Amino acid sequence: MMSTLPLELVQTPCLLLDESRMLRNIARVTQHSEQLGVPLRPHVKTPKCAEIVRLMVNAPDRRITVSTLAEAEFFARLDYQNVLLTTPLAPGKIARVAALQRSGVELIGVVDNMAAALALEQAAQGAGCGFSLLVEINVDDFRGGVSPESPDFDDLLSKLLGSTTLRFKGLLFYAGSSKHTRSESERKRIAERYVQCARTVLTRLKDRGIECPIRSFGSTSVFMAADSLEVFTEHRGGIYAFQDLFQAGLGWCTADDIALTVAVTIIGHDLRRKRLFTDGGALALSLDRSTAGTPFDAKYGRIVDARSGVPVQDLWVSEVYQEHGIVTSASGGPIDFAVLPIGHVLAVQVNHADTTAAAHDRYHLVRGGVVVDVWQRVNGW
Repeated sequence: MMSTLPLELVQTPCLLLDESRMLRNIARVTQHSEQLGVPLRPHVKTPKCAEIVRLMVNAPDRRITVSTLAEAEFFARLDYQNVLLTTPLAPGKIARVAALQRSGVELIGVVDNMAAALALEQAAQGAGCGFSLLVEINVDDFRGGVSPESPDFDDLLSKLLGSTTLRFKGLLFYAGSSKHTRSESERKRIAERYVQCARTVLTRLKDRGIECPIRSFGSTSVFMAADSLEVFTEHRGGIYAFQDLFQAGLGWCTADDIALTVAVTIIGHDLRRKRLFTDGGALALSLDRSTAGTPFDAKYGRIVDARSGVPVQDLWVSEVYQEHGIVTSASGGPIDFAVLPIGHVLAVQVNHADTTAAAHDRYHLVRGGVVVDVWQRVNGW
């Protein structure tokens, strides 16, 4: 625990994490998880932070989801030993998997095609280790996965069941189409579609005498809209601890729920062109424009008061350069420069918390309008 630090004295640009909003967000999703009877397997790719993940985990087996082996290795040292790696593993990294297994970690991977399975099998044989895998199911053709109606699914399943080094552990689902929804009713329909698909696949597996202990579901916005997901054994999610403008645009949270912002300092005024400059540019905010074309389009971020989170005038970050952010009025009107002097610290609500946080190595935990602690992130691959 550090001494408290006024927000005016933070070295910008940096991440601010509002403790009360974060705790409220985590409590909301945890409560829904308990109501549905579907345990959380928090996705640590968003926070990448020991203190935050400790608050998110609610399953007795301390299960987590990772996107990188760096995350798996970091959290293994903190005794998280039930780990799902959702990024398909490059065969050249199998030695790191073997090292994690020797340390007591059950690392479960994901596969959706025969070529990848063959490459992983060969790599695992060379490393002298086995490897548990989930088969990713393609429901709405959003990203990866294999169609359960395709012969490729049966071939892949047969390969895993017949392998001496690869082990079939279950199925993985990701409702990526939720990113194009704007209403809870749409997300309810997506949840129903995924439940029906999972049931159909499970019936086929049961008829063949194949056990499927893990049925992993991902998409927090769909999870929060669902009335029932009993066919699944866990939910992967991570963005909910922070929230961002994109999630607010989906409508399952509000801008007032956004716990993560980027503190920036005003470094210049341009009265003639009605704009000001901050020290938060593309490297601090990211170039993510996922809100483009939506009701929550805020260009590269919405300006809020660093203490309260209340919007400042109607300002947004309209342009970014590497280390400069250009702030203008969304309406095109004048900026009240008198209340925004050089050196004043503002905060930016960002489009996508994951990509923004990845540019930083720590969080400044804010409680009662002051920084009360600094929490480190684990970055890299």
